[in-house]
Amino acid sequence: MGPLLFLLYVNDISRVLPSKNVKLFADDTNLFISVMDVNKLNQKCNYCIETLNRWFIANRLHVNVDMTNIMVFPKTTANDICVKLLG
Repeated sequence: MGPLLFLLYVNDISRVLPSKNVKLFADDTNLFISVMDVNKLNQKCNYCIETLNRWFIANRLHVNVDMTNIMVFPKTTANDICVKLLG
C-alpha cells in the first residue's frame, strides 16, 4: 500500500511543469528538457529546478541531492559519429 499512496501523493508533479516532459517511475522522477542552445538549456534547467523545489517544499518532500544527476545528450549527425569513430 505504501508505494501506491506515494504515487498518488506525487502524481500531480507533472502539472507543475505542464510543458515539460516529467516521467515518474516508482520513487524516481525524471525531467527531460530539449533545446538547441546551451544557454537556453541552462535557463530552462534552473527554472524547472526552482519550480520543482517550490512544489517539493509545499508538499513537504525533499530531493536527495546525493542521488540527483544531470545528463546531457548532444545532438550529433551520422557524419559526426563517423568522424569520431574513425578519427
